[in-house]
Amino acid sequence: MPSKHLDFMILQRKKEGMKRAKAAFVAAEKNGTLKIVKVILPPQ
Repeated sequence: MPSKHLDFMILQRKKEGMKRAKAAFVAAEKNGTLKIVKVILPPQ
């Protein structure tokens, strides 16, 4: 089923995104600023 594979790909991408967001947040907290997060995450 190609749809199952697509779902898996989306899930993997979401996991990667969460990891990146978390890492950015930790880095921002260490630097005492959230500018990094704003750069990585596009404005909603």
